[in-house]
Formats: sequence, structure tokens, C-alpha cells
Amino acid sequence: MAKRLEENLMKFTEDTRVKIPVILHLIRLGYSYLSLKTQAWDKETNIFPEIFTSARC
Repeated sequence: MAKRLEENLMKFTEDTRVKIPVILHLIRLGYSYLSLKTQAWDKETNIFPEIFTSARC
């Protein structure tokens, strides 16, 4: 019984308990998800130049 309980608890991580629900909530509020895998940003200023210039115009 204890082993089965331990296996079930291992499935819940920070991603499933915190990150994913927060992302879904913010999307419902109108924010869009920005994956960092495909983005290029200035690491000194932490600004995404492409998004910044399109928002400025």
C-alpha cells in the first residue's frame, strides 16, 4: 500500500502542481504563451527585440 501511494505521489511535480495551472490561468486572462525555445532575446537587457519593435510601432 505504501509503495503504491509513493508511486502516485511521484507523478506530481512542480510542473503539474504550479507551472501548468499558472500558464493556463494566464492564457485565460488574455496573455499569450511565449516559448523560449524558438525565441531570440538580448540577454543583457532581457528584451525580445522583435516583440519590442513591433509593440513600439
